[in-house]
Formats: sequence, structure tokens, C-alpha cells
Amino acid sequence: MIRPFPLRLLLPVLLVSLFCRAGQEVAMDCANGAASQSDEVRGPEGVVAVVRLSSSDDAGKNSHDCLARYQLLIRRSGEGNSKASELLSSDGDWSRRLSASLDGFSRDGKRLFGIISESGTFPLATLFEYNAVSGQMALIDLQKTSRQLKAAGCGLSLAVAGTTDAGGVVLGVRPACSASGLWIVDAKTGVPHHLAKDTRFTALYREKAP
Repeated sequence: MIRPFPLRLLLPVLLVSLFCRAGQEVAMDCANGAASQSDEVRGPEGVVAVVRLSSSDDAGKNSHDCLARYQLLIRRSGEGNSKASELLSSDGDWSRRLSASLDGFSRDGKRLFGIISESGTFPLATLFEYNAVSGQMALIDLQKTSRQLKAAGCGLSLAVAGTTDAGGVVLGVRPACSASGLWIVDAKTGVPHHLAKDTRFTALYREKAP
């Protein structure tokens, strides 16, 4: 008889696997006329995604803060051109660090996840979820998550690890800081909870486009 491998022993291996297969990330300092974008990530249904960052002097508000814009570019199978969706924009310090990641698709290809983060006077941490069927975007503020993880002595490098059968979003933290190193986030409040060891979840689909 083949005995199932204990989950408590499998988790460290799973965590290493998750973060060795991290999604595509783009990062830059906020500066006038700066722009960068991630490599492409392909979903199981042939959808190709790219996240793009750009920044400029926000002279339009006479604040002259550094304005950062985040866009998600989506190209569906058989389409030649990508369609841009606005994720968010922010005003803040010049030279603050801007970063955005594409962590991967749900296994059915219907949901795409990533995280936007900023340093500076007003740090930012936001999870975004793109619905590839409806084209709608959902944003979850992770500032409460970041504060709680910092209080627990965790690193602040977050990545979406997968989804639960109930549709919950599972976050991984680098470096791991709890018994499981995994957290589940309440989509309405952004409050994280330790993922129970017996909770099953499905890792994201990550495939770098050729």
C-alpha cells in the first residue's frame, strides 16, 4: 500500500518549488519619462499577459510629484494586438522603487494574479486579479497584510501562490516565516490568516511565452 506523503513534510518542498517558479516581475525607480515592462506570461487558454510601468512629472496637478502608472496588456489567442487595461496610478516621491509582478493564471485560465508594490513616504502593496472572461479587474489592498506580516517577523516580498477550491487567494512570503509560510487573504478586507496545514490549494499556472 502506498501511503500519502505527510503535508507537513511536503510544505517546505512546495515552497521552494513555488518561488523557484516565480512569475515575471518588472521594477524601476520613479523618474520622468521612465518606462519598463515584464516579459510575457502565457495562460493555459493561450492568453498572453504583460505588465507595464511608466512614470513622469505630474505637472498637471502642479504638485510635481512623480506619477506612476501601471497597465496590464492582454492578448488573446488568435489576436494580433494587445489590449491595455489600467491597473492603477499613484503620486509620490521621486526615485521611489516601483515594482509589479505577474504571478500566474488560475489553472482554468480565467483568473490572472499579480502584485504591485512601492517604497517611499506612502508605501503601496496591492494585489490585482484580472478576470480573463469578463475583462474586469479587482484590487485588494495588502497594506494590512504587510503590517501583520512585519509584526510576525516576516519578509515583505509577497507572491500569489495559488487559489483554494472556494476561490480564496493564497499568498507566499519570502523568506518563509511561519510553520507553513503560506497565508490566505480575505478578498474584502485584505486581512491575512495562516493557511491551515490541511487546507488544499491549487498552485498557479505559470508559463513564459516563447
